[in-house]
Amino acid sequence: MQVYYGHSNFIYSIAVLPNGEDFVTSGEDRAIKVWSKEECVQTILLPVQSVWSVACLGNGDIVAGCSDSVTRVFTADPSRMLDEAGQNAFKEEVASYISAKPSDLGEIKPEDLAGEEGLLVPGKTDGQTTMIRKPNGSVEAHQWSAADNKWMKIGDVVGSAGATPQTSGKQLHQGKSVLGQF
Repeated sequence: MQVYYGHSNFIYSIAVLPNGEDFVTSGEDRAIKVWSKEECVQTILLPVQSVWSVACLGNGDIVAGCSDSVTRVFTADPSRMLDEAGQNAFKEEVASYISAKPSDLGEIKPEDLAGEEGLLVPGKTDGQTTMIRKPNGSVEAHQWSAADNKWMKIGDVVGSAGATPQTSGKQLHQGKSVLGQF
């Protein structure tokens, strides 16, 4: 078994490249990673919160399905690449997305959350969760492990355009989402 490290959050999708040996991964960290010979050889950042799905085409192109409802195709073939202006526009979009204010977290106000010092207070029960504010303004979720007697990071808290009932279009009953419940 081999273990690969590189993503900073959940991995949602893995696809094998046409050579049958190398592969690509995508996830919650806004990234597609290309893996070859047991190491990450390329990271492609996208202007989205999540890259939910990735696939490899027979010609070697990489297709990504993202949380902004856009499908993007990446290629190494110069004849299919964006022109220089298009590539620069994409780079600017990624840079502005990454430096933007944290996403809408609905009723959660990052400024009201404890900072990293909140992780110094032991949890009360195994599995208890808490959110903390990082110095850069991002928010992380942590879960208490009674066995290890420490908080374990379980992910980054990200928002969405539908972070509130008014903007999400979700149906609520007694304050709970009923979308998809039967």
